[in-house]
Amino acid sequence: MKSITSIITMAIMAVCAIVANATEYTWTPTATGTYNWNDPANWGGGGYPNAPGDVAKLDNAITAQQTIQLREAITVAKIVVGNSGASGYSRQIANATSETFQLTLNSGDATTPAEIVFGTSPGTPQFRIQVPVTLASDLVVDMGGTSTTINQLLYFDNEVSLGTRTLTFVGGIFGANQIFFASGSEFSGSGPIINNSSATIQVTGKKAYGGRLILNGRASVSNTQTLSVIDGGFTNASEIVVNGYVTESIDVKGGGIQEGNGAAQATNPGQRFTHHRTTLNGGYFFKYGQAATVGTANDWQKGLEWDRDDIEVIDFKSGFTYFAGGAHVTTAGSVLNVDRIERSPGASAYLFGWNSTNVNLFVEEIDECLIGSEVNADTRRKIIPWMGVYGSGNSREPAGVATYDSATGLRLLGEADCATSVTAGADHNVRITANFTLAADATVNSLTHAAYATPNMGAGRTLTIGSGGLFFYRDNRGIGASGNAAAGTVNFGSVEGMISVIRVQTITIGAALAGSNGFSKLHTGTLTLTGDNSGMSGPVHVGGGTLRVGDGTYASNVGSGDVDVHAGAVLRISCDNAIANPATVRLYNLGPDFYFGKMEIDAGRNELIRFLFLGDEGMPAGTYGGTGSGADNILPDYFSGTGVLTVSSNAAALGGTTLIVVK
Repeated sequence: MKSITSIITMAIMAVCAIVANATEYTWTPTATGTYNWNDPANWGGGGYPNAPGDVAKLDNAITAQQTIQLREAITVAKIVVGNSGASGYSRQIANATSETFQLTLNSGDATTPAEIVFGTSPGTPQFRIQVPVTLASDLVVDMGGTSTTINQLLYFDNEVSLGTRTLTFVGGIFGANQIFFASGSEFSGSGPIINNSSATIQVTGKKAYGGRLILNGRASVSNTQTLSVIDGGFTNASEIVVNGYVTESIDVKGGGIQEGNGAAQATNPGQRFTHHRTTLNGGYFFKYGQAATVGTANDWQKGLEWDRDDIEVIDFKSGFTYFAGGAHVTTAGSVLNVDRIERSPGASAYLFGWNSTNVNLFVEEIDECLIGSEVNADTRRKIIPWMGVYGSGNSREPAGVATYDSATGLRLLGEADCATSVTAGADHNVRITANFTLAADATVNSLTHAAYATPNMGAGRTLTIGSGGLFFYRDNRGIGASGNAAAGTVNFGSVEGMISVIRVQTITIGAALAGSNGFSKLHTGTLTLTGDNSGMSGPVHVGGGTLRVGDGTYASNVGSGDVDVHAGAVLRISCDNAIANPATVRLYNLGPDFYFGKMEIDAGRNELIRFLFLGDEGMPAGTYGGTGSGADNILPDYFSGTGVLTVSSNAAALGGTTLIVVK
């Protein structure tokens, strides 16, 4: 069976390769009315499209709405809809009363997808497919350009039988509602539905589809609704995958899913997210709910029912995810119940809007996520170090890490939950608001650095962070001044170090980093390392924002481990020997070919490593760099700066290696 990666690549690269024996037919009627597809007089030139490879060009300048009835089962490879002279007018493909003929999309070539392509019709013309559709080929739907004056709408109003085929959307307007899975539509089969477009898929009614939805989005600006489930949903989908990343200003690039929009709805559709698995590789997840409608009859419209969704697994697999909740003030509230949360190294999240009087996020199997000791509600609480949580004030800025309360769910580890001294003990979560030094080595569960200070802990002194959680809340601060012999050491022991630098902040750690299980740079800010981190082993993940190694004056390194750079994140090399020579570097690629993990290599630097993977592809030995670097391989999607990465060994000879697969 083909991988999703190969399916998407095939769909994008081959959309124009309709088979050589294809026949094109051009629709001729322009006036309003109902017409038969199988009437040759309507197509001009004799005959009508009804064979694998045939092209149906519905791109004439119609002057009013038209209905085209099939009158028999029809097969085509490509449908072209609309042109510049068809301003605002709509077409629908339908069946006559009591007829159930289907439209089959078949390119006639096993390696080539069928197509639906929108032209350049101004206004908001609609193309409604009201007949059953069967895919005998993969299908690519091109929603057209990005101009908001050409807002073409596609409605699926009947069953779409995917089988094992793939339905992919491309093109479209950033964030616009252009693709509608209407109340009469249904999807069957196991083939995936992939949104590579910049437009929103809006779902009305419950879909029984049990396949996978993959949300990429391809937005170059904030695009937060790749899939919108307001009065419908994909309750039975096996998985919804979100691919994207979040910028320093908490703008989302790429995929996103939104439940509810704060507007009033006639009925409560109940479950809208999939019951099963949601996988988040960065991007956006927002559960909002609906408003009440005053004076209506049922409890949902009155705002007396809670808006509830249940998900078996939410997997934070890669990158940084904006994970938001909300409820309209006139409703009882919104609640999300999750059986289990999973997370891979390098992944992090910003929980915004949860844990209020009417917005809650509950997790059944939460203990395996929480780290530390818990004694009632004092300064010894279990925490989730990779989850940043909103506190108050700037909505783009998490105030600290997550803890859990059985009554209200996931919430912020607040100031009252924290000790204020790094000598409080190993069970304590500490929040420092002033400078400190260590008279002796100390251990804490986690450290939130909220001081306007860069403490030097003392020569030979070590602060061990048992949970791995080091969260920086203030800008332009750090731990250990660069080049200072009294900077000290931050030791993560045998756990993954999780260093969070939020929003647009810049943090410098001049202290040495140590530990046997590597560390992850989390959230969207910039972390600069200027200490000797040779005591660090294990993998290093750049999960979001920028990790800079060295600052141009002081050299540093990431220890002896391999380095993974997640999509949207940047590893900047500003000194020699930043990465161990035997190490492997993996630069992620989501989508694929939409969002990249990148290396920025400063001028004059030539960083030597053993193996390089770009996405899941092993690269041959050689030099790699960005424009102007003079490297043998110029790859601006992955590299910038004029320095060079030298790869000593041929990773391509290792065979296939899975990195971050969109399954």
